[in-house]
Amino acid sequence: MKNFISKIWGTISVLTALAACDYTPAQSQAAPGTEVGATGNIQYTFEELTPTRRFLTLTAAPGIGETESSISQRMYQFAVRFAATNCPNEYQFIDDPNMSQETAFGLMRRTRSYVFDCI
Repeated sequence: MKNFISKIWGTISVLTALAACDYTPAQSQAAPGTEVGATGNIQYTFEELTPTRRFLTLTAAPGIGETESSISQRMYQFAVRFAATNCPNEYQFIDDPNMSQETAFGLMRRTRSYVFDCI
């Protein structure tokens, strides 16, 4: 009985530790319509750095069997749509967002940041 209780306690401890390993900021929002295979979505945080400069961080959960290039493309397309809808006229990414930065890998999540100016 003592061995059984220690196994249950160990399992609960491991599950609690794993559940606490989500580094996505609490204020992130899930973007509607970004689900892939009903499992992967995009969450984002948005910050206005100056009156014209914006900072967007995307965290994507991959769909089942989704490739890394598909995840990167989905994130890039979301960033383009987001910039287009948040800038009244034109926008310009500070650097080529698709080529200059590696995607940060996490357990079942990918993160990438974008900075753009509203012109």
